[in-house]
Amino acid sequence: MSTLSEITGVEQSVLEKIQLEPNFYCDPNQRENLLFLSPLVLLKDHELKRIRDISAKKVLGRVTKDILERNDQTLFQVPEVIYMRMGYGKKSENKRGKMALSEEEAKLWKSFLNLSRFTRTRNAAEESASSELDEGTPMEIDFPTQADTQALEPPEEETDDFVSPSKSGFQIPLKGRYILLFSILLIFFDKKKKKEEASNSEEVKIGLNKISDFLLFWILPYLLSFNHGKVIKIIQHHRARGHQFNEFVEKSTLDVIHESFESCEVSTELKEVILGKYKDYYGTEQLVSKYKLLKTKDDTPIILVPKHYIVKQMPAVIDDIGKNWRSLGNVTLPDEFMNMFIKKKEIQEDFLYSLKDLKNRQGIDYSILLPDEDAFNELIGKLEEKSAEFFSKPKVVQRGGRDLISPRVGLIKNTENAEKHLTVCFSYFQGRCFSSQCMLIPSIPQSCTDTGH
Repeated sequence: MSTLSEITGVEQSVLEKIQLEPNFYCDPNQRENLLFLSPLVLLKDHELKRIRDISAKKVLGRVTKDILERNDQTLFQVPEVIYMRMGYGKKSENKRGKMALSEEEAKLWKSFLNLSRFTRTRNAAEESASSELDEGTPMEIDFPTQADTQALEPPEEETDDFVSPSKSGFQIPLKGRYILLFSILLIFFDKKKKKEEASNSEEVKIGLNKISDFLLFWILPYLLSFNHGKVIKIIQHHRARGHQFNEFVEKSTLDVIHESFESCEVSTELKEVILGKYKDYYGTEQLVSKYKLLKTKDDTPIILVPKHYIVKQMPAVIDDIGKNWRSLGNVTLPDEFMNMFIKKKEIQEDFLYSLKDLKNRQGIDYSILLPDEDAFNELIGKLEEKSAEFFSKPKVVQRGGRDLISPRVGLIKNTENAEKHLTVCFSYFQGRCFSSQCMLIPSIPQSCTDTGH
């Protein structure tokens, strides 16, 4: 197993100084490199600098809009990006010759994207629900209103990244990136449901690796820009000490895309469609700009992803979303979710209101677990009193769809290095605590509410 320092020849201390992870790697005994780009990058992408005044999440939103408006799945069928290193346990060359999604997998994802997968069964569900309601008292549900929370306002006019309800299956105009995120949540909702039902279906499956590869492909210029910035810092570090650093190669976005195409023998027609959209999103000048990238000893480029965006498992699921409609009578949310979702604008809005809480569900460096709620409230109170000195104002993450604890997420600043910071989640054990001591758990990139962290 190799570390990034060993692969690149850059000293560990230098990599740490520029906030790369010199010892971050995957278990070499795993069959696959089990590190993936978090789909929550669709909500928060502050570490990826804007290009042509457009953010990475907005580009992904435009890709989504184009898929829905073209009414095909062509833009899902992209090759895996060669040279991509999510971890250092495997060579990035293992991506060569692979498509992110096949045509069959792309069609499946599209059925989640436009909700057609669920509208096919809607009539039967409506008839069943109608029959049940006729037999008893109509169910009363309190839906959220504008006064309940800050909604994602529907636009007064359509913009380049908003999707019309006639294309999306939603009942309100919505940014493409939210539709894409929701489709990913639905994919895992469907997968979990089939697992519980012990389905023997032969249907193709879309896992986190395929979702990650699709997202990575369309935000490639942002990743190259991120890597370029790190190389420049390494060059400056060596120059300040009277040394030259030349252990890098220069590649443009088009270079990487074309080499990825060639590795998969992508058809001419598909190349033209994908490159045409890439030029629409980024412009030709941006695509031919060269970026400095770290390289391996055999001169293979290395494309790294900010650790903040890397996860090992799905960071959020359908159960986590929505505050006012988690329970419909005696029926829990996941059981009847899609039947109610498609029919009710209020439920769709409640989903949107809850998205802001998911922004705090990735990139947690430490989770501090306290024995009970009293200890939690006492500590948070003291931290808030001194927040002006060393602790940013803690954010409150509302109780999610699982009705679990409400963690606080705070930002601790390093006074010696203004650029370096740590994201810390404070929470407490539910029920009776098994320990009188709090726990400090490092490097948890998923939600601190997933397992009670």
